[in-house]
Amino acid sequence: LNLKIKKYDCIGIIGDNGSGKSTLVDLILGLLKPAGGKILINGKENKNFGMVFKKIGYLPQDHLVVSDKIINNITLETDQNLIDKIKFSKALASTNLNKMVSDLPNGVDTLIGKDGIRLSGGEYKKIALARLFYHDKDILILDEATNSLDKESEEIVINELHKIKKEKTVVIISHNLKTLSICDKILRINDKKIELDKN
Repeated sequence: LNLKIKKYDCIGIIGDNGSGKSTLVDLILGLLKPAGGKILINGKENKNFGMVFKKIGYLPQDHLVVSDKIINNITLETDQNLIDKIKFSKALASTNLNKMVSDLPNGVDTLIGKDGIRLSGGEYKKIALARLFYHDKDILILDEATNSLDKESEEIVINELHKIKKEKTVVIISHNLKTLSICDKILRINDKKIELDKN
């Protein structure tokens, strides 16, 4: 297959289960090496995927939450002095987390995960999305970003993605037509080929 992603593209990727969407993402992330062909970055074959990876924010379908405070899960910081409070507040608002956090006895300092309180799948997804928005990378790759979100939160996240796509390169894998509606073009993986979706 041949695929070119330009800076500031917002691309949707669709395909049946098992069609290769996750494999394609793993190739883009550098987690898999192609058995044939090349992956070029700015026209050059790049062997140092570590440098590229630093520019990528990735939201996997199975979002990872560590057993720690909500604030540490989002910022990945243990030193409170290093947390950007403005970016953190914005990340909470962008994922409709403010009400949930305010209802918790310890707010953003509430312990979650194995050693803390248990949240719903949608709430864990919001925390993973807030982490993605907080770290503000140049390239965002989202696998089923709005899956398991309530309707209001879905709208807020889609609006946020719509705003930030003007200054980022965004790749969205989704079955959700509303999420895909923000994409400039949608590519379908079918029979080990990538084609422009005409629907």
